This record gives sequence, structure tokens and C-alpha cells, in this order.
Amino acid sequence: MPPPKPPPQKITNLRQIDIAKLDVKDLQNIDYQKLLKDVRKRPDTAISFAAPILALFICFNMFTKFQAEQKSLSRKIKEMSAKAKQVDDYNAAQAEFDNFKKALPPTITENEFLNKITDLAVKNDIQIESYVPGQSKTDPIYDITNINLVASANDFNAMGHFISDIENSGLAIRINSWSGTMGARTQSAANRRASQKGNMGELVINFRMDISSVTFKL
Repeated sequence: MPPPKPPPQKITNLRQIDIAKLDVKDLQNIDYQKLLKDVRKRPDTAISFAAPILALFICFNMFTKFQAEQKSLSRKIKEMSAKAKQVDDYNAAQAEFDNFKKALPPTITENEFLNKITDLAVKNDIQIESYVPGQSKTDPIYDITNINLVASANDFNAMGHFISDIENSGLAIRINSWSGTMGARTQSAANRRASQKGNMGELVINFRMDISSVTFKL
């Protein structure tokens, strides 16, 4: 293993300077105060040494300044790039959120909810027996209003169209559950139908539905 190189010698007089081999790095090892004293002692050689040393000194200072500016600029570029990425990420997230809000179905009040279900029931000849308020839910993002619907339908086609119209109403309404049986119409409904058709013995689909309306708070 070769011995370590000795540290560079401090330049204190003109004899130590070889202009042909002088490098910018050597300027760091010049003791300018002692060198100036040596130049004053030898004015005949001052001019020949002054010009190249001055040129190297200027180059060294320019190079040092350039390196510092380059490092500072590189650091600023990285910082700006990081900030620009954060802004781009925020704008992309905001755009996605705005598109999500636009895609949400319009919200309706509780009265509008009940009126909509009633209108769809009339449209499909569904006989509503009662509306029973269900368990509602409050959340920081949305509120849910539930109703339990007791009704009857003349056949499965009317039942299917009624469910389809609710699910495809374009509103924030959903059917949570459905249960039903085939049998005679309930007494209250039978009385109403009998007064209209004079028929007390028809078989119908008696069913219950749990329906929710969602109100978003976005």
C-alpha cells in the first residue's frame, strides 16, 4: 500500500510558483500576504507573475461562485419541482372530486321522497297500504332517510316495473329489502278495490319494502 500523499505546500514566495504548471486548485494554497511581500522585494518579476496569477485568481473566484450558484439553483429547482408536483396532485384530486360530485344524483327532501314513491306506485297500479318511518342515519358526509312501505300489486309485472322505476329514478333512492307473499288483498285495500271493481276475491302480491333516500353533504 503506497504511503499517503503529503498535504500541498503553502505557497509563500514567487520561487514556489511554476506558471506553466499552476492550477486553479493551487490558488487555495497561496498565502497572498506573504506572496505580496515577496513581490515587493522583487519588482522586476512582479509584472510577469502578476498577470497570470491575477487571471487565475479571477477564474478561481468565478468558478467558485459559479459552483455555489449552481448548487443553489439545483436546490431551488428541486424545491420548485416538489411544490409543482404537490400543486398538480392537488389539482388532479380536486378535479376528480368535482367530477364525482357532478356524477352524484340530485338529493330530495323527505316529502319529495314520499311523493316520488307515491307517483311511481300510481303509475304501476300499486296499492300502498301504509308508510312507516324506518331507522334513519346521520353521517358527516350524508344522511339516510328510511321508510317501510306496505303495499300490494296485481301481478309480478306490475311489481317488477315498480321496483325498476324506483331503482332507475335518477334520484338518490335505493331499495334495501323486499319481502312478499301471494294472497288476498288486505281488508282496507280490498274495500277500496271492491268499491271500484266489485271484486272481493282477487289474489294479489302483498309485499313490504325498505327504501332509503340519501342526502349528500358535499
